[in-house]
Amino acid sequence: MSYVVLFFDMDNLKQINDTFGHSEGDKAIVEFAKALKESFRKEDMIVRYGGDEFVVATNVRTCAYALVILSRVEHHMEAINKDLPFKLSFSVGFSCFPDKGKNFNELLNLADKRMYEIKYNKKS
Repeated sequence: MSYVVLFFDMDNLKQINDTFGHSEGDKAIVEFAKALKESFRKEDMIVRYGGDEFVVATNVRTCAYALVILSRVEHHMEAINKDLPFKLSFSVGFSCFPDKGKNFNELLNLADKRMYEIKYNKKS
């Protein structure tokens, strides 16, 4: 059994706030949280880390299973996006115990770092 920490950051929340107003930005955060909740199990830990960032901790059979989880999140996001006047998207990084960290803080820091690398590469 492996333990995975995923660090999610919503893309373009500032743009949603600036274009549609902060009440729609708040709605975007709620809808994103809903997509996460629908993608994970009850026993998984989903935390709003700050602003538009969320951290999820879950146990999986293998670290590669994190990719299956991400496809579920994408699926739920597609369904939610059909009913919104804007498109929600996200950047995510993940790390896995025991492969990439010895404790939660190491896993969280690595997942955060990877998320920012992915977000940067999207903008390039």
